[in-house]
Amino acid sequence: MSGLREARAWLFLAAGLVLAVLTGVALYGVAQQSASRPDAPADTNTIQVLVAKTDIAARTVLSADLVARRDFPADLVPAGAITSDAAAVGQTTLVPIARGQAIVAGQFSSAEGQHGASLTLEAGKVLVAFPTSDPLTANG
Repeated sequence: MSGLREARAWLFLAAGLVLAVLTGVALYGVAQQSASRPDAPADTNTIQVLVAKTDIAARTVLSADLVARRDFPADLVPAGAITSDAAAVGQTTLVPIARGQAIVAGQFSSAEGQHGASLTLEAGKVLVAFPTSDPLTANG
């Protein structure tokens, strides 16, 4: 009986070694196929877009030192992206802009003498403040 067990053990060992060798050959073939593929050609069609040099808070007037130009692949340029300094400098941001983020037209507004909450109010809307002494609403 021990001879049969020993033969079965050798059979399983041989089968395991054969499977290990076949797996190694298959992995080598897959690695060679992926290594022999040519790299995708670089997309040379780029557009210069304005991006934020640093994090810009909401209601900040954009100046030339807050923005920089960066090349973006044409397919990845966001809709409404600003491409010239003149279109952005002097505008007031409506939302925070993260460092490196492309600046788009919907993120800012021309202040035109407005300040405070009037920058974010739509035309025809009115902002009303109600005074309160309720301690739950005093700090937000």
